[in-house]
Amino acid sequence: MEYLFTGYLPHDGDDYEGIAKAKNAFKDTKVIDSVIKGLKAPDDNIRYCAVIACSSFIEDSRVIEPLIDLLKDKYLEVRRLVVQVLGYKMDRRAVKPLIEVLKNEQEDHLVRSWSAEALERIGGQEALKAVKKYWI
Repeated sequence: MEYLFTGYLPHDGDDYEGIAKAKNAFKDTKVIDSVIKGLKAPDDNIRYCAVIACSSFIEDSRVIEPLIDLLKDKYLEVRRLVVQVLGYKMDRRAVKPLIEVLKNEQEDHLVRSWSAEALERIGGQEALKAVKKYWI
């Protein structure tokens, strides 16, 4: 399997046994490396699944930079999910890139809205000032 992580994603939100197995699997360095590779994949669906893996199962900070790179992804659904995940991760490295997304009036409304929410969640003077200036 080229992307090792895809075999560990539960297919049903109520599959608690699958979710527990996934949480354990996503602690494995090989699986995390596979997710990072998936974040850079040419296939939209693989990138999307890799972002899902980051959202729920991975606490490794190595995923932050590849997630930030996906803020410019051509696939809207990937961008929508990435801004939410970055907000959940609350990593300060995402502040400036999220501000750039928020400032871009050509960006999808939900992407911008969720960028504002992510910035509020991450917090800090720079993030909150940007939300006030570009969103509220």
